[in-house]
Amino acid sequence: MDFDLDFTKVDLYELFEILPEATETEIKKAYRKKALIYHPDKNPDNPKANEVFQKLSKALEVLTDKEARASYDKILRAKKERQAKNKKLDAKRRKLRDELDAREKVAQEIIVKNEEEKLRHEIERIRKEGSKQLEEENILLKMKLEEQLINPMPESSFSTETNRVKIRRKVKIDLTESLLRKELSSFGEILFIIIAKNGKSAIVEYANYDSIIHLKDNCPKKFEVEILSKNTKQVEKHKTATNLSKVDEIPMKIEGSHEDYEDFVFRQMLQADANNRSNDE
Repeated sequence: MDFDLDFTKVDLYELFEILPEATETEIKKAYRKKALIYHPDKNPDNPKANEVFQKLSKALEVLTDKEARASYDKILRAKKERQAKNKKLDAKRRKLRDELDAREKVAQEIIVKNEEEKLRHEIERIRKEGSKQLEEENILLKMKLEEQLINPMPESSFSTETNRVKIRRKVKIDLTESLLRKELSSFGEILFIIIAKNGKSAIVEYANYDSIIHLKDNCPKKFEVEILSKNTKQVEKHKTATNLSKVDEIPMKIEGSHEDYEDFVFRQMLQADANNRSNDE
């Protein structure tokens, strides 16, 4: 069911429990916190929770779009300024207030209507173009929910022992995910690929440790392979040049807390999903 939210009557910042000065990062963080509580997958029989979740989604679309947020902020400020003025007026001045309102109402309504119209145009634009911010956050959210429901795992038990290798180019080519999958899939199932920003190196994770050993022993001549797995006994047996500190050469964060790594992998999987949809079209 399509849900319409009257943005002129709702304080979106109060909905997220944040200040109007909140950054985009703070807005997204507040959205995730609320959305995890009211997500329909967690509340299949609660229509009220679904309504709140849709409100959160609509609010995120507006607050993460610069033009839409600017229009909304003007409307909200005008509304709050009017409320503040009303509070200052006592009973003896209510008659004067009514007279002032009659004069100010015309001018203020013109401003507000213009901004409301602009906001409607911005919201319509978001609907037509699709909100990339909302799509990204909802995919991340769905993955987090699935992990919580299917494979709950405390942060302290997160293991960094993975079947991961670092690929460096030996010839002048730009490393891409499609190129690496074409060249390296024959060695085993690839879980994910992370390309460095400079296109000169990448991290590849396989489903099985035997795959990275097979790759190390039969690496295509255009690549150089370094095993990054922390399975040190296996690495020493095959005399690989394992040096975990070299992972920092890639200008991306793949070490650290479980949440950091998880969020990073989610974004990579999001990119792969977007590529698949593009190919299907």
